[in-house]
Amino acid sequence: MIIGKPVYAVALLAVSFSLLCELLVPGGDRIVAIAALACGIATWVAPLLVIALSWNQKPRSSLASVGFTIRIFVVAVCFSASGVWLALLTLVFAQDRTYAWIALLLIGVFWLWVAVMLYVGDLRRQQGQEGVRPSPKRRFKKRTKKRSE
Repeated sequence: MIIGKPVYAVALLAVSFSLLCELLVPGGDRIVAIAALACGIATWVAPLLVIALSWNQKPRSSLASVGFTIRIFVVAVCFSASGVWLALLTLVFAQDRTYAWIALLLIGVFWLWVAVMLYVGDLRRQQGQEGVRPSPKRRFKKRTKKRSE
């Protein structure tokens, strides 16, 4: 994997930095709590920004559309994972846990909303296909020219 090592290095750096901030910096628990809340908000805002910034691009092929959808999910997962990590740090080490609970609530509601939207979309797709009979596929092409003998 080309991307794997840099991503793991950045994730390890973020985890160690947040843990050191929580343990060693005076008032660091408040900083980590606000960062958790910011990640919870970014879980909602960043995918919408990705969609909004690409609204005027030319129509995509089906493969490019799949890549775009994957990009939206990756952005949401990254912010969710970092928000959950920071919220858990806040819950373990901080006295004021309000921001951590709000961040976890935002992230949980976001993924619940995604699951409900996927389910509703699947139901709509199934309802749209109920009355339609699948057309038989042709296995062989019809010959247009007759064989000359």
